[in-house]
Amino acid sequence: MLRHTKANGIIRSKYLKFSQTEVHRVMATPLTSTAYRKRWQEGLLRSRAGMSPDERKYFFYSKYNWERQQAVSERFKPSDAFREAVSALPQGARLLYLTEDWCIDSAYSFPVIDSIPDLGSDITLEIYVRDENLELMDRYLTNGGRSVPKLIVRDSAGNDLCTWGPKARKLVSHRKQLQEEGADGPALVQATSDWYENAGWLEIERELVHAFLTCVPAEALS
Repeated sequence: MLRHTKANGIIRSKYLKFSQTEVHRVMATPLTSTAYRKRWQEGLLRSRAGMSPDERKYFFYSKYNWERQQAVSERFKPSDAFREAVSALPQGARLLYLTEDWCIDSAYSFPVIDSIPDLGSDITLEIYVRDENLELMDRYLTNGGRSVPKLIVRDSAGNDLCTWGPKARKLVSHRKQLQEEGADGPALVQATSDWYENAGWLEIERELVHAFLTCVPAEALS
């Protein structure tokens, strides 16, 4: 059923369409960006007393990522190219965004993606927390893994047009080079953070420009 082609890291469907029954079965009620931010903030108000070591670790991941996405939100100004690419999406497009607030890649991509509905015509952003939507996540695996973030662009009829994620290709290449040079896990984490802090999130915008301009309208595939 899942028929996709992949080019330049962007997956395009060959007229993939979910039935209404399938959509209902695999998708929980999505969060708006406002509701997602509220949930994120409320999670940071929890007492750390009684947390396991893993729970504390993910709590601090979420805390640092809240600060990261805030910083990007304050600095990000959509480029003219990004505005034009968003305007090229079909009217009524739906953006499904699979994410987790502890994920650094999600933290830096969220402000960019969250800006899209304000730039396009009747575009909606639907946010799905990965671990609460595994059936949906499992339709969009990366190398067999449940990697987030993952952005799925659909038309108003439910046809998948293209996807993006979980990482910018330049970051993937950077990490691969470091691994080949013997970098361990902590070094890769620090390198990823440094890459994003050096305005790496602008590379996400550039990749989305390419993705949106090459999304294939469903009617062109029929």
